[in-house]
Amino acid sequence: MKITNVVATISLKGPLDLEKLQTGLPGSEKGKSHWLKYRLQPENKYVAFYKSGKFLLTGADIIENSDSLIERIIEKIHEAGLPAELKKFDICNIVCHDKIQINSSLEAIYEQFRSGEEVDCEYEPEQFPGMVCKTRGVTILLFSTGSLVCTGAKTVSEAEEAIYNFSNLLSSL
Repeated sequence: MKITNVVATISLKGPLDLEKLQTGLPGSEKGKSHWLKYRLQPENKYVAFYKSGKFLLTGADIIENSDSLIERIIEKIHEAGLPAELKKFDICNIVCHDKIQINSSLEAIYEQFRSGEEVDCEYEPEQFPGMVCKTRGVTILLFSTGSLVCTGAKTVSEAEEAIYNFSNLLSSL
């Protein structure tokens, strides 16, 4: 299993003045709605600041590097002349990729899953080449090559367990 992206929500202890932050944070720009977009360099991490005092951080290595990344972002906020103190850090979504052995066509797998209750699947090959399966809080996209994408897990172990269980379920068909 390879982690391809992680989305984290970081809450600060107070709101953010986005106008002042944009002025003091070179390279930031207003989003289409009420947020401020920023790319943390040199890694090019996407950060979305909200006036509520929350911000989103995305990237495949966020779990391992969360402390240093958050520290650097808070430092950038301070450099813009704003107070910022960490309140909470949450992983919202882990996206990972894996490859498993499948011995049937997606059509046959879909028909088997339709008769059961463990996995909620959709398969419309005219619209999307993969089967979309929802199980135990995660969504798994399965392709005819055996490649799969797992999204919605909040921990690495949850993603690993979902892929393991899904693979076992496929092999029992």
